[in-house]
Amino acid sequence: TDVGLADYVLFVDRKPVGIIEAKREEEGQHLTMVEEQSSEYASSKLKYLNNDPLPFVYESTGVLTRFTDYRDPKPRS
Repeated sequence: TDVGLADYVLFVDRKPVGIIEAKREEEGQHLTMVEEQSSEYASSKLKYLNNDPLPFVYESTGVLTRFTDYRDPKPRS
C-alpha cells in the first residue's frame, strides 16, 4: 500500500475487498491496538491498482480474529 506493507489483501473476482493484519498468537489480547494500522491499509491505495477504500478489515492471530465492516455507518470490530 502507499502507507506500508499489508500482510494480506483479500480479493474477490480479482478485485481487492479487504485487508488482513496478521499477528503472533501471543498478541491476541492486544488485537484492538492494531485496528488503526489495519484501517490505514484499507483506506490506502494498493500498488498497481486504482482501488477505492477496502470495506473489510481483519486482525488475526490464527486463533483469534477480529472483523470490521467499514460499510456499516458505525463500524466496530
